[in-house]
Amino acid sequence: MGDVKTDRLIALLAAVALTFAAQAARAHAAEPALAAPAPAPLASPAPAPLASLESPAAPLHAEPDAPAVATSQSAEHTAAATATEASRDRSSDGAGDSDGEPLRRAHDLIATGDRAPARLTLERAAERFPAIADRVALDLGELSLEGRDAAGALAAFRVAESSPSDGVRVHASEGVVRSLLASGAADDALDALEALRARYPAHPHLASLSWRLARLYEQTGRLDAAVASYRALTIDAPSRAPGRAAARALERLAARAIPVPPLTVEERIDRARSLLRDGPMHAAGEAIDALEHGDIAEPAARAEVLRLSSRLARYEGRWSDALAKLRLAKQIAPLPEGSSVAARVADREDDLAWAAEDRSSDAAERRLDALLGEGTLSDLSDETLLDYVEIASAADLVGRVDDALDELSSRTGVSAKVRFAAAMFSAGVGDDATRIALLEPLSHGNARRALAARYQIARAHERLGQAAAARETFDDLARAIPSGRMSRTTPAYYAVWASARLGPDESRRTPAATAARQDDLDEVQGKTGYRDPSPLAPVDRGDAAPPDAQPTPDATGDAEPTASDDPARPAPPPAPTDIRDRLDDVAARYGEAFPALGRAAALLRLGNRHAAGTELYTVYLEWRAARGRAVARAGLASLAEGRDRDDASLTAAVRAARRGLSADDRATLADAAEAVGDLGTAVGFDGLDRYDTLPRAYAPLVERAAEAEGLDPDLLFAVMRTESVYQPRIVSFAGAVGLMQIMPVTAQRIASELGRTTFTADELLNPETSIELAAWYLRSLIDRWGGNLALAIASYNGGPHNVRLWLATRSPEMPLDAFLETIPFHETRRYVRRVLARYAAYRGQRGLAPPVLDEHLPDVVGATDPVGF
Repeated sequence: MGDVKTDRLIALLAAVALTFAAQAARAHAAEPALAAPAPAPLASPAPAPLASLESPAAPLHAEPDAPAVATSQSAEHTAAATATEASRDRSSDGAGDSDGEPLRRAHDLIATGDRAPARLTLERAAERFPAIADRVALDLGELSLEGRDAAGALAAFRVAESSPSDGVRVHASEGVVRSLLASGAADDALDALEALRARYPAHPHLASLSWRLARLYEQTGRLDAAVASYRALTIDAPSRAPGRAAARALERLAARAIPVPPLTVEERIDRARSLLRDGPMHAAGEAIDALEHGDIAEPAARAEVLRLSSRLARYEGRWSDALAKLRLAKQIAPLPEGSSVAARVADREDDLAWAAEDRSSDAAERRLDALLGEGTLSDLSDETLLDYVEIASAADLVGRVDDALDELSSRTGVSAKVRFAAAMFSAGVGDDATRIALLEPLSHGNARRALAARYQIARAHERLGQAAAARETFDDLARAIPSGRMSRTTPAYYAVWASARLGPDESRRTPAATAARQDDLDEVQGKTGYRDPSPLAPVDRGDAAPPDAQPTPDATGDAEPTASDDPARPAPPPAPTDIRDRLDDVAARYGEAFPALGRAAALLRLGNRHAAGTELYTVYLEWRAARGRAVARAGLASLAEGRDRDDASLTAAVRAARRGLSADDRATLADAAEAVGDLGTAVGFDGLDRYDTLPRAYAPLVERAAEAEGLDPDLLFAVMRTESVYQPRIVSFAGAVGLMQIMPVTAQRIASELGRTTFTADELLNPETSIELAAWYLRSLIDRWGGNLALAIASYNGGPHNVRLWLATRSPEMPLDAFLETIPFHETRRYVRRVLARYAAYRGQRGLAPPVLDEHLPDVVGATDPVGF
């Protein structure tokens, strides 16, 4: 061990770790009863205030639910980030007394190179607040690494591995690997790295740790191992910083006449696959093109190259090329029947065949005749007649469309789904009077489909020149949102469209404070483990999740973090002392059921707002789970594990105690969360009722990103509200991460376009990074769709190549408002409605009219998308 003081602290932390373990055992034991919430054993009695809420100290290490550090940072770098944040906090929230904050004093001491007093300050913090000794252990580990005390760092990280916080455990396990690398113990480091990989297969820093191990091999003369490790990185992460550094290292070794075997065909294919996953797309295209034109003898390898080429063509919207390559691959080397890969490729082939169909009038006539066979329209079932309408409408066969609509409207018992779908498919092509007859039976009441039918009937009246009838309905729809609170965004969505039809002088703008209110937060939490009943889907053409809209994430890399700005609060929080005292009271009563409460209270006393917010979010997750509404994935641990959270079984007594959290106590927790800048957790505990208007969360970050990309900040607020309800730690079932719910693969491609080669997926848990990447992506999508906002929003959720595919199967005469009703993915249809409605509400807060929406569809025939994501 490095010195006696470190030994003493490690002993203290080890004792605290035993306390953590004992508490966990009590919570999950088979028998013990819990009659009522008991005082938290880990929360120390609050001493004289050590910190002010207005001037929190940033953690020395990366926050467990914010970007992790894959390489050891200098003390100056770490302290500079801390000092910047401290200055920002003081300037924005009022002056704070840093002399009373041990964690901040430790950071300040590190900035001046005074590691010994910094260590002593950390020791005292752990002694006074043993509930957060594991977090102090992370700071101690980082401090020891900065002081080149690898043994001390290893001991500290080992203790932190027993933390009750899963995010702390992820960082601690990584810290163990880094400590062993720093000590020069390559074999032990390899064992620890493999253990880390087994436990956290999607850990975002595996690549950077692997690069450091390869460098250690090189430095210690184990050149064969170094070459093997470097080669693996150039295959698995060719466009990321570790892969680029590995390629340079191989060039350096080759210049020294060290044997560096060239990549095999299989390895080149794997490298091309990695480039297609991470980007940049032009590099992926070059690698695939070289393979396609190379001499590959093995049929299976040739077929795999063709499948990769097909995938790239599909991303770019080259449907015929993609289909031809996929079919050729099947001829050369069919995939094993019954395998999941074969099934997925078969579905992709069907989609491509649909997109690549010849939609000339002659081809459509042949398909329609095949549907009729020897019969007539009256012989077709309702569903087949709907297929007939869709095919004829896409080819602009007006006569065929009108005949089919007449037949359908003459029938009784036609389902609402078929009626609405036929009217939408034929919009812009079919006779509007007949379409009105189809929609009229659906237009009564206030259900989602009734509102849609009323709006579409008014649009048909408009095209028929019946302006008065159209205006009456538009005017009514534009006023449909009540002045009070609403529970669904559908009326606001059709109000936006109706207002657009009325024009700027006559539109009835939706009430700003309530247009997109969502009292039931579970409508968004559905993506994370709980879903409320969905409204009826208007066109049910495959409501399964997009098969390839959001690729499976692979989160490897080596980014260094950037300090995130303090989240903006929508309103001043209650007095800091009052919040601390109230939180201490709740922790004393519920601490046994919610161990994180004591930790949050201690961190709040120390002034560490970010870590306190993480612990409060843990309490929120545990409370939801106890109520049967568990959030499946959240935070760094879920991202690193690549799977759902492991909510271990609890005793009935603990579960009952967690469910018993009162409304007043939840309000206290919401106030505390808001005070530390975590608006999402505040809303989670207390609901949106706590705010009179939609919150403008993280406003400085949103406004900065919007200005950089030339966007309306209200659009970013609307996307944030819809994606995460302002919760920066959320991870969806599909793997989308953070405040703006970006898939790690999409984020990696965006980062490649921006030249951010050190980006890693955990940066998406940083609100600043999430907002910046989302702003760039939305700007890119809007530009790629020629300014069409609704198509950009649909692409953000469903994938731009899917939107391009859907457009290719519709008549160019179809209006945009009808096209949006025909989107095959239910989630994407609903997503567009919600974002546009909330966008109008956010604009209304500033006295602005709803967004102007282009009603025309772009012509995608022959067009491609070289961006590809």
